[in-house]
Amino acid sequence: MIKALAESYQKDEQELTLDEEQYKMMDRRREAHLKGESKSLTWEEVKNNARNAS
Repeated sequence: MIKALAESYQKDEQELTLDEEQYKMMDRRREAHLKGESKSLTWEEVKNNARNAS
């Protein structure tokens, strides 16, 4: 069972790669965030929104 779990984790990690366009998008979003041009939420706000969505 441990071996299956480890193999599953390795497969998941390999699938979590970003291509060049995705990296560029993340860079644009990060820059917008650092300039204060994007909306951000505190962790408490995220949790409250998730609780109220159901």
